[in-house]
Amino acid sequence: MLTKAIPNVINDLITNSENGRISDSSSIEEYFHAHGVNMRYLGRVAGLINKKETPHIYMIVERVILVKAMKHVFREIMRDTE
Repeated sequence: MLTKAIPNVINDLITNSENGRISDSSSIEEYFHAHGVNMRYLGRVAGLINKKETPHIYMIVERVILVKAMKHVFREIMRDTE
């Protein structure tokens, strides 16, 4: 997974983003699942993406990480609310 699948997903993300297929968080999620990579590897993918060469891909992945983290915080707040 770490040596082949994730680098392949990153290369494909960069290649396919030029075609306009990757534009939002739901397309990233669909893309990961279509390639058999779990969303828990988002942090690893973000760490391996070159921010200077593909800032648009990095920004989308970073945004997905932020939204998923905020979702966990929001759910915890809602559980503690009457």
